[in-house]
Amino acid sequence: MSDYRRPTLPLLTYHDEKGALIEYGARWKGDSPPEEAYSRTSNLERVLPLHSVAQSLCEWLEATFEVAVEHDPAVAVDLLHAPADIVGAMRLIPNDASAAPLTFVMTSLTGVYVHAGLLQDFRFPVCVCDACDEDVLGLADELEWTVRTVVAGGYSEWFEASPSPWIASKREDSAGRMRGSRSRFHDLPIERVTNARARLPHSGRWVAWPEKS
Repeated sequence: MSDYRRPTLPLLTYHDEKGALIEYGARWKGDSPPEEAYSRTSNLERVLPLHSVAQSLCEWLEATFEVAVEHDPAVAVDLLHAPADIVGAMRLIPNDASAAPLTFVMTSLTGVYVHAGLLQDFRFPVCVCDACDEDVLGLADELEWTVRTVVAGGYSEWFEASPSPWIASKREDSAGRMRGSRSRFHDLPIERVTNARARLPHSGRWVAWPEKS
């Protein structure tokens, strides 16, 4: 299998209002951020290199696996809650219906969204406020790890037992690293939930993507 290589990302520097260098990812030195940082967003362009990461991932997936690919902003409809600042989107559907499809959505201000399977969106970053202080290299790591985990068959989705209004998901790699999430589905269109109930794997776990010969 051909391996993915991250593109070279520009490592730009940013300074705060006092001229001090901002160390994203370690800005608050373990302390609580100031209250006003939660309502402030600055230097949002620093997450735009994630677009290059998403594009490179899609090129790798298309070259390595048996997939159908659509390049069209309209496929952003796959997101459960689409942002307003979409600048591009790609949908990749493996030719095995038991493998989870992926949709990548790029935005002008908030980075990259990945819709995996049927009812889960993953955001990179989750939040762009100054308090959250996410570092673009760390975000690239998380984006790449999520995609690799899904295509390797380490992704599961399932409805929790009624009457709980939740759908849960888990991403787990071969080394045992795991991420889990839960989201409410009662606010989604009933047609979408019904379709997901019919199409989700019986075990909840999606299989690995088929590789090209």
